[in-house]
Amino acid sequence: MFLAEDGQYDVGGAHLSLRHAVATIELLLEQSPITPFFGSEPDYELPILGRLFADQGSALRPKLVRKEQWSDVAVESGDRQCLLSLRSITCIEDGRRLHIACDTGDDVVRLAIQYLEELVSFEELEVSRPADAARRVRGSGCNPDRS
Repeated sequence: MFLAEDGQYDVGGAHLSLRHAVATIELLLEQSPITPFFGSEPDYELPILGRLFADQGSALRPKLVRKEQWSDVAVESGDRQCLLSLRSITCIEDGRRLHIACDTGDDVVRLAIQYLEELVSFEELEVSRPADAARRVRGSGCNPDRS
């Protein structure tokens, strides 16, 4: 929205009076699939990921972990932890990290369940990851193609 030269307010190409511009913007905000001015990406993804775990029959439930001004969605079991988004998972254990990019939240949750409930190794996760997923591993005990 901006004030046009004719004194009207431009909202998406339409020239409107101030009253109509405000009403249009309020309507657009109400219709938005994302609650405007609320939280960050992890705040939005937490309930979606929680539903995906339930849909896949897992008792695991992700939680929001805040570190200073940053947030992550995390799920853990024992000494193992996963940081999640709808497009990636980072598995953490004993200072080692395995990061896998995924196409869907279902893929992310499937890998988390394999890692946390079925206790598969990093190497097994790499084999079961989606074929076109990217991979990054950091930490001790990594082979030369891992950083």
